[in-house]
Amino acid sequence: MFLHSTKLFVAVAAFFVVAGFVVAPKKSRFLLAAAVFTIAWQGGFHVEFIKQDFTITHFIFLMLFVWTFIEPQKNVLKGRTPKLLYFWGGVIVFVALAVPQARSMNYALDGVVRFVFDILVFFAVLRTLRTPKDIQFLAGCIIAALIFQGILAMLQFRDPFFKIGVIDHVQSWMWWRTKGTFFHPNEMGMFVMLTLPLTARMFFNGLIRDNTKWTFYAGIGAFIGVVALFTTYNRGSWVGTFVGVSLMIMIDFVRRGVKIKRILMVLAVPAAILLLVFLAKYGSTFADRLFSSSATNMWEGREQLQRESIEIIKQHIIICVGYWNYVLIPGVTYFVHNVYMLIASEIGVSGLLFTVGFFLSFLIHIIRGVQSKFFFVSNMSRGLLASMIGFFIASIPGPDFWISHPIQMYFWTLIALQVGLVRLDKKAQAQIRALKRKKRAEMKRQKAGLQSSLSSRETLSKNSNGA
Repeated sequence: MFLHSTKLFVAVAAFFVVAGFVVAPKKSRFLLAAAVFTIAWQGGFHVEFIKQDFTITHFIFLMLFVWTFIEPQKNVLKGRTPKLLYFWGGVIVFVALAVPQARSMNYALDGVVRFVFDILVFFAVLRTLRTPKDIQFLAGCIIAALIFQGILAMLQFRDPFFKIGVIDHVQSWMWWRTKGTFFHPNEMGMFVMLTLPLTARMFFNGLIRDNTKWTFYAGIGAFIGVVALFTTYNRGSWVGTFVGVSLMIMIDFVRRGVKIKRILMVLAVPAAILLLVFLAKYGSTFADRLFSSSATNMWEGREQLQRESIEIIKQHIIICVGYWNYVLIPGVTYFVHNVYMLIASEIGVSGLLFTVGFFLSFLIHIIRGVQSKFFFVSNMSRGLLASMIGFFIASIPGPDFWISHPIQMYFWTLIALQVGLVRLDKKAQAQIRALKRKKRAEMKRQKAGLQSSLSSRETLSKNSNGA
């Protein structure tokens, strides 16, 4: 009954969240963990006016956001408002401008609500990040979500019709591809692609710091993530992950750091063995998914969708048809499988430019983190760089960022993590500069005291010689 009744599930889940919040010694961490872990869970209260389900995750993030203003704010990682928020504000403006002319204003309004809520998710997460341990805790929550979704995907791979209940009750017709609790396998693939590189970096961090617990935990997460990525049969995420992780490893070898290079060399042997075992068992399946005639036919079908998208963009170049209104246009076969073209089709070229600016601004934050002199910051930033490069590639054939709110919320969680890393780096650098200034001032005082002492001795010596 509990796993089949949405209302009962939400009520019981809300009870446990409130109870856990009351007894948790670190309340913000409890809410953060609960929110991140349940982002992809289905089941909630449907609001017909905006065609949106408000899940338990939405309520938890709202609780976390409010709580961060109630609890004492000590050691907050302060900094300027990230420019990416201004770009996202531009996106929201063009989503809102498209509402009056949309065929379905309800769906168009859903976009406004979703994108505003994304900003709330960002601040709710960012305001909980105050120390390196907080950032590490957030990474651990993301890995926990990956492990849960990955195990569920592995169960679905063995039994395509395996279901838990409310949290995965609506799924696409692609029964032969794994989805976790997401609606579509492509969403699952995008989720793994976004979180797997970060998991791998935490595994490296555990090895370098000789932290057995983190090494085991992140290692298990990385292994499950790799297996889950394959079972989604999401080609865009396969290619994106491969390119992103390859770039990440190249940076590891170019940048200074002998220990990380040694670790990569040692891991190369077991990785090669696992790859050979995988190819022996699933190599034909993998190649067939990438290069078969059905794949060719699918690409041809998507080219037709792109031609339809181009015609829509030409007709509505400034303000387009409205969020989630693309498929409501007469003559449209299906929504275009390209996030950049889909955005331009629904909120116009100007809206697309703001979105690209948003993506590039996030990328700049990541590059700043990669350039950090502190391994903790640069290590995690390299993982997010791999995720972002993979995201750019996977979004060419995939619209998941735009149509899937769980993917958006995970994306914004990673943004908050990266902004927190950059602010932590600036704070550490400021502390080092302050220590250096203090040390220089102390040396000056010591030097002045020594000179004063020498002058006093010279004066005493002269007076004694004169006497």
